Amino acid sequence: MVEYYRRLKKREILWNDDISDATIDIALYIKKWNAEDKGIAPEERKPIKIFINSDGGSVDTVLHIIDMIHLSKTPIYTIGMGRVYSAGGLLLMAGHKRYVFPHTSCLIHDGSSGAIGSIGKMLDNLEFTKELETSCPAPESRRKSTTRTIAVIGSCSVKK
Repeated sequence: MVEYYRRLKKREILWNDDISDATIDIALYIKKWNAEDKGIAPEERKPIKIFINSDGGSVDTVLHIIDMIHLSKTPIYTIGMGRVYSAGGLLLMAGHKRYVFPHTSCLIHDGSSGAIGSIGKMLDNLEFTKELETSCPAPESRRKSTTRTIAVIGSCSVKK
């Protein structure tokens, strides 16, 4: 627990789990640190670092965190460690600066659905999932820049 608070003091968040409702704390910390930085020029602010090792998870939750990252004037660096799959990959791509280690693997895929129940419920779920996919543009289209680079830590190469 001491390590957790030491990281928060340094504006470092370690997310080593699935993306779930518990992950929403990331958005709250982003909001808190932006409020603390009010009046400080963005380039002079201490960056927020989010270390990610995740198999993915809740799309709704990760989209909210991505919205908070896009609204943040305080720089946010996302660092992929080990694996950043699905929603974890989306979170990685949302950072103002993005880094991965040489052996980090990343997976971003189209939406999935586990609809059960009556045909009507399954069709409603399919329609909802289609709408969610169309309302969730690729991370690069939500920024002014169309190029997304990820620096590889411990190497001189850059992946695009």
